[in-house]
Amino acid sequence: ALRTNDLAVAERRINDLLRIEPDNVAFLEGFERLQNRRTALRLLSDTQALLSVAASNPEESNRMALHALQEVLRLYPSSREAADELVRIAEYFSELANEAAQEGDIESAMDWLQQASLAAPNFLGLERVRESIQQAETLKEEINARLMQAATLLTEGSLLDPTSPNAAGLYHSILAADPGNEEAMQGLSEVSTAVVNRFREYLAVRDLAAIRTLLDRARVVALYPASIMHMEKELAAELNRIADAADLVVLAENRLALGYITEPTDRSAIGALREAQTLDSRNSRIPELFEECATRLASVAVDAHRAGYASVAETYMTQAESAINDPVRWSIYRQRWGIVQAADIPEG
Repeated sequence: ALRTNDLAVAERRINDLLRIEPDNVAFLEGFERLQNRRTALRLLSDTQALLSVAASNPEESNRMALHALQEVLRLYPSSREAADELVRIAEYFSELANEAAQEGDIESAMDWLQQASLAAPNFLGLERVRESIQQAETLKEEINARLMQAATLLTEGSLLDPTSPNAAGLYHSILAADPGNEEAMQGLSEVSTAVVNRFREYLAVRDLAAIRTLLDRARVVALYPASIMHMEKELAAELNRIADAADLVVLAENRLALGYITEPTDRSAIGALREAQTLDSRNSRIPELFEECATRLASVAVDAHRAGYASVAETYMTQAESAINDPVRWSIYRQRWGIVQAADIPEG
């Protein structure tokens, strides 16, 4: 059904499968593919509608369509319609580049050629336009100016934004006209490294909105595919860790409700919380549950202490203390609960 884009049938089949095995990874991936296909087809339809009424501002409409169709191909790689539209856009921008080159406007020619190259890097007409641009006497001067501007933007951190100019876009425009330019290749490599580092900074503080914006811009400016894939994999792995930690937190809540706080070792609340903390130390529910576990254990210790079972009280208090692992706090807690030893009383 997906191969023929019969999405209604595909959705029914996927829903049937998920009712049978709701946690089956292959079925869940099938559902994601269905959603991606639906999004891609809607985006393709909207883009075709945009292009059909693009007479008033064809350059900007084709530029917008280019980026939308790239997203269609990301979601639906085998879309022949999207690929054909991108070739048509490449042809359109190549003609603009060729006209600009003939008029001696090398700056515009390089910009249009970059757009054509983004649309369809293997379009046969690119080479003809590139040869026309390379014959211009001012090409070297324009390339040097762009290299200097790109280096400045790279230093300032304008890697992918603003939309124009940015370091990645300038290096791409140079490489579109002069594919063997070593300075531009080195510069684009530095941009890629800086983008990945910025991505990791966002990931460290879990700024998912900034990450998605960064990835979207990286795709738009055609950053190295390997770099984009690497970031997407790191993001997916982080999201999986967050999800796995959340599942363990739910398990810990259930174990705590049943009283399985420290035992059995492989299915206890504290065991689940420690594993969750390893996966996602930023989950705010984890310290709350550790506190609840510690309080429950301490209450048992207090009861045992009052009943005269000092060794049992000490065992439970030690377990409670290990749940939070804060000696100063626990010396105060011991005093509060009436289980006090001289060595536990902090000075002052």
